Amino acid sequence: MIRFITGTNTIALTLKEKTTLESPTYLFEFINNQSKEKLYCISTDTSAFKERYNKFSIIVKTTTPTPLNGEVKLKIGDEYTYNVYEQESTTNLNPAGLSKVETGYMKFKINQERTIYNGGATTRKVFEG
Repeated sequence: MIRFITGTNTIALTLKEKTTLESPTYLFEFINNQSKEKLYCISTDTSAFKERYNKFSIIVKTTTPTPLNGEVKLKIGDEYTYNVYEQESTTNLNPAGLSKVETGYMKFKINQERTIYNGGATTRKVFEG
């Protein structure tokens, strides 16, 4: 599962193993698991080692997104199924006829801070017998 927050999110995926195109452009599809609304964006692969992993920046906006710039507007707290498609076009936002190279789950929160749970002091008793 990948987690997104408002603003820029950098994710690493392994898409090379199912990619068949020489120099693909990747189309991201986000399907809201509750409403079934579909959202799309294209993000550039910025990985220096594309044969090992693919690195993308996807920007979650609260205003009108520009999908061709890797921007998307998601609903706070919702969970999504994401699909990644390979294609030759740099402007196509329609997955019809494209090859899917990845699928998974994503959750969006407005902010996501790391929380450390501390249950207080722990006392351990050791008995030797």
